[in-house]
Amino acid sequence: MLWSTGTLPIAPRLSSVITRPGMLACLLLTLSGCGPATAVPSTTPAEPSSRPVPAAAGPPATTTSPKDVLALPLRTGAVWTYRGTTRRGEDDRVTTEAVTWTTKVLEVVQRGAWSAAVMEGHPGDLVSWGAAPTPSSYVIVWRDGRYYQPSTPAAVLARLRDPRDELDHLVDEAELLLRLPLRVGDAYCDEPQTEGNTHYCWTVEPPQPWSRTSITGAPPASALGERAFPIMLRTLPDHTVLTYLPGLGLVAYTYAHHGTLEEVDLVLSSFTAGP
Repeated sequence: MLWSTGTLPIAPRLSSVITRPGMLACLLLTLSGCGPATAVPSTTPAEPSSRPVPAAAGPPATTTSPKDVLALPLRTGAVWTYRGTTRRGEDDRVTTEAVTWTTKVLEVVQRGAWSAAVMEGHPGDLVSWGAAPTPSSYVIVWRDGRYYQPSTPAAVLARLRDPRDELDHLVDEAELLLRLPLRVGDAYCDEPQTEGNTHYCWTVEPPQPWSRTSITGAPPASALGERAFPIMLRTLPDHTVLTYLPGLGLVAYTYAHHGTLEEVDLVLSSFTAGP
């Protein structure tokens, strides 16, 4: 479920972000356009990124609403801005940096029931192992609440723009990025797994209260609620958590390597819906 084909490179698919550092998802997905992170080096660890004040607890939920098929605001010009920290260790020295990172929708292509968003920048780009992070480019394709990140984005865009193409087999199910409504326990795996084994799969975790009042420009909760769903990838060397809030998309990103210190902790600070 988050490399390069034709003239349009893409970020690693969701399930590839950790095993091949260098987005997730996706998904999904910052203010003045995408560009290099603004970093302030420090040799002393910073306090963990502050999280939004939790919303008042409500009845337990294990799934998002069916209305969430329209809950990812992938519109041309939409921008998500994230703030947080990166931590790296080398030669027994830990360096902590405050960072700002952006994700942007450059273009949306629609034909029939299919839509595709050309994206730039993802929080996972900050997993750079000391190199200067570079905003990635990738494509998210969706239909009927199912979101994909194709491995051949240029070819998929060309097919969507060709009125003669009937769009059969436009994407592969192995490229599934997200399926709405979200349900706790759902797993997205690149390859078949033995029963009960969710390592190397993205799994939907129990939702947690989340207040969008700390996010500048966030749309009102309305019927979509204030519960965010973590989607977690566990591997032997590392883990990644993408936190998804209906109606807004990716509101938090966490990456941690279990060996050599490499950590990214980001929270969405502002959102621009686009024109």
